[in-house]
Amino acid sequence: MAHPSPPPSWLILSAEARVSSVPDDAPFILPHDADAPLPPRISVLTLSPRLFHGDGGQTYHDHDDPSIIAVDPSSGLLLLRRFNSNASPPPPLFRAGAACFALDVRAITASQVPEQSHPSHDGNEYHDFHSSDHLGLIAAPRDLGGGHYTVADLWFESGGHEGTLTCFFSGTGKYLEKDVEIPRPDCNWSFNIVVSHRGKLWWVDKANGLLYCDPFLAHPDMTMDYVLLPNPKDDDDRSCSCHGCSRRDKDEIASRRRVQLINAKFRCAHITCPNAAAAPTVTMRTLSHPESTNPRWGLDYKLCLADIWDSNSYKARELPRHHPVLALIHPTNPDILYFGLDGRLFSVDARRKELLDCQPHQLSSLRSDSLIAWVPPPQSAGFHKKGSTGNGSREESATAPA
Repeated sequence: MAHPSPPPSWLILSAEARVSSVPDDAPFILPHDADAPLPPRISVLTLSPRLFHGDGGQTYHDHDDPSIIAVDPSSGLLLLRRFNSNASPPPPLFRAGAACFALDVRAITASQVPEQSHPSHDGNEYHDFHSSDHLGLIAAPRDLGGGHYTVADLWFESGGHEGTLTCFFSGTGKYLEKDVEIPRPDCNWSFNIVVSHRGKLWWVDKANGLLYCDPFLAHPDMTMDYVLLPNPKDDDDRSCSCHGCSRRDKDEIASRRRVQLINAKFRCAHITCPNAAAAPTVTMRTLSHPESTNPRWGLDYKLCLADIWDSNSYKARELPRHHPVLALIHPTNPDILYFGLDGRLFSVDARRKELLDCQPHQLSSLRSDSLIAWVPPPQSAGFHKKGSTGNGSREESATAPA
């Protein structure tokens, strides 16, 4: 008798989830079996409409579809957000009627993060926790109650050196706020992703660097630590004089970078500007000793895409010699890169300088943060079994506001 094929060791997961019927009363389905799409094909998280019955939502529209905004891969947790354009009554001030959910892919459970908002420092507006672009997710340490999690938001005014770290602890169902010192306010931090790593949360500004802290520390006041990313000037084509390069536009730089954990180390992949005269070049660097007084980004390799374009494997696919989107890094092999171009996602081996595979994708748009390299955590085999909705902390025993 033939044995069934093993599941893939990892998935390329779209940050855009979809809402549809799922079997067995499960709150969601994340494909991970022999039929799951192999990279560079893209997998999509499917959510049951029943998951949103309690968030004030009514009728679904395409632009209401949820998205994955943070992950804790070691514990199998996903943080999902859905904006409700039909919120009634209309959201006050600039609040967007957002709802957040923590999904546990091991247990196949989902829990809604309770709403919490607080005045800004000037007291005139409200900062909506669920609508923040700075939300991170991290599992609570075992000694503080395994199976719980914390959702954290880092809020501060642009260019300021004082901020607020707001944490929701699932073990107590309460929020806690603490003042934090923001280092290097001259960086004008603005974050693209938040990463859980080594028991800390890392806020990643792809144009500047990383801010990080342990959200479970009980200190009422704390200073964020930081690591600067490589200077874009070191990796860009210095002959390019376009508006974005000449002014070092942050959004433009961030759109050409991918910062990702590979084998428990931060890697930064940077592709040169599409307006440069020369063929695009990708630079890969690895961060060493991130929490020391002397963190360092070591150069791993530089890849000129002209070498890929000239390869027989690339020519056989009849792909154009155009500047692609740097979409993803293989989660265990940093020599394998994924690019988006003309509705297709293709992988290349930077060392062998050849194209490995190419598949069409159905995403509405592909950006540097559209995809998640998802490595299933241990003991996460039953992704289709029934689950229930339900409700982490060195800090959770402390007094927290209701």
